[in-house]
Amino acid sequence: MRMFGNSTRGLSPKQQHLLYRSCVVPIATYGYRLWYFDGTRNKGAMNQLKRMQQKAALWIMGAFRTSPTGGLEALTGLIPIHLMLKKLVTRTVYHVATLSDTHPIRSMMGEGLLKQAKPHACSMVLNASFSRTPTCQQA
Repeated sequence: MRMFGNSTRGLSPKQQHLLYRSCVVPIATYGYRLWYFDGTRNKGAMNQLKRMQQKAALWIMGAFRTSPTGGLEALTGLIPIHLMLKKLVTRTVYHVATLSDTHPIRSMMGEGLLKQAKPHACSMVLNASFSRTPTCQQA
């Protein structure tokens, strides 16, 4: 990405911002649902994501390493990473809430979200320990 950000003939800051938001952020937050929930210890993962976003803000603005992170994020139009993850979680909750009562995804969920769907052999309702059981491997 540093080649793209060459100051003489590289991408403009607007294009760099678009590249970061459309390519890097989805890859970095791909598995966030596995570790981003209440009560989990995710300080290490959050620190890595904060460093990634700080480097991206430096790259987009072409600023010095010692520039304040919050100011750079504001100037580049990037929201803080913890707020971005919170937004993604909220959207996921809304997405699940709008599924029909018999949607196939509901068959994999827990008791509160199952509604009228029939539990799948690997669903969270039948496998409370979340481990693969012989019935789950056959399904």
